[in-house]
Amino acid sequence: MDHRPNPSLPAATDIITISGDLGSGKSTVSHLLADRLGFKRYSTGDIQRDLAKARGMSSLEFNRLAEGDPSIDRLIDKGTADLAAGNCKLIFDSRLAWHFVPVSFKVYLSVDPVVAANRIFSADRGAVERYGTVQEAIAKLRERRRSEAERFAVYYGIKVESLRNFDLVIDSSFHEPEQIADLIGNCFNAQEVDKLPMIHLSPKVLYPLAGEERPLQPLALVRVAGFYYSWPEAEHQGGRTAPLPPLTEPLLSGYLAYEEGELTPSGKPIERYVAEQCTPELIARQEQLGGFRYPSYPPHPQRGST
Repeated sequence: MDHRPNPSLPAATDIITISGDLGSGKSTVSHLLADRLGFKRYSTGDIQRDLAKARGMSSLEFNRLAEGDPSIDRLIDKGTADLAAGNCKLIFDSRLAWHFVPVSFKVYLSVDPVVAANRIFSADRGAVERYGTVQEAIAKLRERRRSEAERFAVYYGIKVESLRNFDLVIDSSFHEPEQIADLIGNCFNAQEVDKLPMIHLSPKVLYPLAGEERPLQPLALVRVAGFYYSWPEAEHQGGRTAPLPPLTEPLLSGYLAYEEGELTPSGKPIERYVAEQCTPELIARQEQLGGFRYPSYPPHPQRGST
């Protein structure tokens, strides 16, 4: 399997598409990046919220309406493709712009679900998007994410949350929007995507799978159900291993080794492997070694859901 982010990307492109998890800061980062690069910014999220508000609906309610009315998504998506066809130096803040603008620098922002819920719970997005509690926000964000993924799979035949769609992935849970915009700008200006580590994340969202050793950076990473894990097999790095990087390090870099729906070299589904290897005891030991607590925990038979 070719693990490079996007080996077909041309030498240079002047369009950036930013997608990501709900609550990951896509809007703020895209504004900052547009100012930094002098690009125009286009947001389908703003359009969707305006359409929802005009109907007196929350984003979740509007998503449910869109499930039965494909014309809503197609109207927004056609506008994205048309705009990209006639312009350059653009930044799209959009869940699907990476798909409709294939010749673009494709960025995905991920975020821990509890961090995302706290951000959205605290944000003033209008009365139609307010939640009574953080737990309510977590549940409704999860439902909205599921709704969108299922709808896009039916409409376009794509797996919208696959990180293999993207050239650069950054987890925003513990980094300021300014830092993220700077990193995207630096990677975009380099335009050597096949030489860049695909994923950048804090150690505080990286969960252990087994043992005390981790490959030298760039790390081989696994993503299942929105959580990142360090792949302990040294084969991905030519047999080289090293002690765990200091957990005070602000940013780790790596590439995607496996994600949901894929098999390990032994033929085991990666979801099953993760469930067997990432135990609550191992996570607690990692927290003790690192001197921190994870913001949330992956589902496990001993623990249940987050």
